[in-house]
Amino acid sequence: MRTWMVFAWLSSALLLAVAQETVLTDDALHKPITVWQRLASLAEVLDDIRKQTGVPLRCQDALRETKLAVYVQNRPAREVLEQVASLFGWRWRRDEDGSYVLYLPDETRRALERALRDDRAATERALREVVQVAREWLRMPPDARAEAMARFPEPKYYPGDTPYSVILMEQAAIRRQMTLEQRIKSLVAHYLSKYSPQGEPPKPKRDAFFAGDTEGSLLHCLSEAGDAAVDRLLAGHTLGFSTRPTPDVSPLPPRVLLPSHMRLSYLDDPSMFQFDAESGTYTETQNPSNPELGGLWVRLSAWGDALEYEFVALSVSEWEGKTRKYLNRENDWLPLPNEDYLAETETWRQWESWATPIEEWNERLKERKPLDRPKPVLNRDEPLLSAYALEWVAWHTGYPVISDASRYVPAWYPEQLDNPSALLNLLSNDLWLRFDPSGYLLARHKRFWMLNRFEIPERLVRPLEAKWLAWQWLSLDDYATLAAAITDEQARGFTRVRRRGRTQFWAAFDNDALYYELPALRFWASLSASQRQRALSGEWIPEGALTLPQRKLFRAALYRDFPPPEQLLRDLPDDYDVGLYVPAMDDSVPSWRGEALQQSPDTPAFRVLQRNPMSELSVLVYKDELGRRTYTMRKVSTEVGREGVDWKKVFQEAGYESEPAEAELRTALDIILQFALPPRLFEQYILNQSRYAEFSTEASP
Repeated sequence: MRTWMVFAWLSSALLLAVAQETVLTDDALHKPITVWQRLASLAEVLDDIRKQTGVPLRCQDALRETKLAVYVQNRPAREVLEQVASLFGWRWRRDEDGSYVLYLPDETRRALERALRDDRAATERALREVVQVAREWLRMPPDARAEAMARFPEPKYYPGDTPYSVILMEQAAIRRQMTLEQRIKSLVAHYLSKYSPQGEPPKPKRDAFFAGDTEGSLLHCLSEAGDAAVDRLLAGHTLGFSTRPTPDVSPLPPRVLLPSHMRLSYLDDPSMFQFDAESGTYTETQNPSNPELGGLWVRLSAWGDALEYEFVALSVSEWEGKTRKYLNRENDWLPLPNEDYLAETETWRQWESWATPIEEWNERLKERKPLDRPKPVLNRDEPLLSAYALEWVAWHTGYPVISDASRYVPAWYPEQLDNPSALLNLLSNDLWLRFDPSGYLLARHKRFWMLNRFEIPERLVRPLEAKWLAWQWLSLDDYATLAAAITDEQARGFTRVRRRGRTQFWAAFDNDALYYELPALRFWASLSASQRQRALSGEWIPEGALTLPQRKLFRAALYRDFPPPEQLLRDLPDDYDVGLYVPAMDDSVPSWRGEALQQSPDTPAFRVLQRNPMSELSVLVYKDELGRRTYTMRKVSTEVGREGVDWKKVFQEAGYESEPAEAELRTALDIILQFALPPRLFEQYILNQSRYAEFSTEASP
């Protein structure tokens, strides 16, 4: 079967090459050209070649924004055009006006549709298997479960200063030594390692504040809810489970125990934990039980690679002599092993067959020499993307390189840029790499069919990057330009929890706003110039001054990623409070909803608060064996500047008589958007941009 698939794949490529040979017949296309584009749209690449050859070239409108990295020097134009078409499965035709048009043929469209089906099938297998393993283990007696899980050791923890390249290669080697079953069970064992169901003794924890039992609680809930719950997640629904359910959510299964920070007010009562100095662990001293009002929301990520969830519970504590009811929330994600199952699909196997085996790379790279052109320069003010890293491979080896490009795939190993063999080895974790018989190095990003669904056109991203790299702060309008380009489908992939993972949108400017403030930015993008000008004055703008479509976005901004707690918890009291997101260096903004509503008008409204840049100095005071650091922080007036920082001045201002071992200066600009819907709802968005400068007495490597 494998032999047949390889033959079919190569036969298709051969037929495509023949078709290109007969179409691209213009003599001007024999001219050697140089195309050096790090992250360009297909339209830009074709325009570059058109200018060099004089031959009219264009593509289907649907392909114009496709992102490429092309590093080719002195190669025939026709050869470059054929390689681009072959890599993406496109074809050339010649129109009646004499121009050459690159288009998406039906067979490639069907292949992309099949890839998406395979991807969804892999996600379904991963989710069902993870839930099934958790179900089997959680139904065991505690001792038998502990014995079963002990066969799968905890993941290795690395010191904070460990190079990412080391972590990546070590983890890849570990995974290759494990079977699929071992990888899945090892992952589930990790998720359940800190969790104890109701009725079982609580497990000791390394940290009383971060218990690590959220994943176990979530998986226990899904395993008890049955296959119907998994079916609904796969169908795109958000599920709710509650100790006091509303009609639209399910009861929390009886044995499921919510995470400890949803159940305990340990900040007010330290006696709830007993500390064991010998083991360095904390254990709950009381019999664990769920709060009267508590539950969770859960959904499948739009990327299909994780579960996104939010735990919610009403807590009651004493605060400044008063009883205070406040809503405790925590959201996070649970990664799924979907790529383990993707590797077994026909789509994945075909691309694996297309790629050149790693064992053959050394021979291909032997005696290769750098190109006669300026060496690439690493710009530490912008993210190092995989597409950028390929430029270093092209320069060092002289291979002409053509690849798709993505802003979602970083290459966090700048120390390997001058080692092409090691660099390609690291890149192979994220790309399929092929040393083509034609002499080209070709590359496609793994899961490119999903990456393409979330890409934002470069024509919108580049102006913001250029502004940031010119040391200008971005405006609310700048961010809104990007937000307006994000479709409803894409918006599901820009959730707060995605910001914590590796697969996220990377740019030189701060990308937090797209993940944390997207509802507010999409609302702002809907406003007219006069409405924006009025809002920037700081006055409250009533909802009644908005159009109907704007009012819909206004209401959407009052809820972030998940439905409101009133839809989860029946009989939730009216007098509860909830914490708000606040700026790190501005204590003039309300931190509680109740306080904010007292400062708001009596009718639904919004406003914008603009702040001046503020700076904070963080000085290292402690570093443990795992590389975790503790800092003291002091506000200073000196800002991080384009030309660097006068550290002596900063330390003197902060009151230090001598230089500390390590320090960091952060200058931040906050723009605050507030949405009020009296008497109960208030949401606050902090659009933060930050610049950093680091200081160390140790010599730089």
